[in-house]
Amino acid sequence: MRWIPIDLGPKALDEINSLLRDCKETIWIGPVKFRLPSQVISGASKLVSTLDKLTQSNCKITVIGNMAC
Repeated sequence: MRWIPIDLGPKALDEINSLLRDCKETIWIGPVKFRLPSQVISGASKLVSTLDKLTQSNCKITVIGNMAC
């Protein structure tokens, strides 16, 4: 069986962003670097942008994982 990456869709990303909006600490466990075409990781890139904005409002972000793909 081959592993096929599935990206976050707009609806899932909106739901995740609404949950993260008021957080004080976030832990991301999973792959953090992809070697895939940008259209496959667009949602993940947008999530990273949201996390970056959260750090500017004093949300502590911890990323645990390794490379995927």
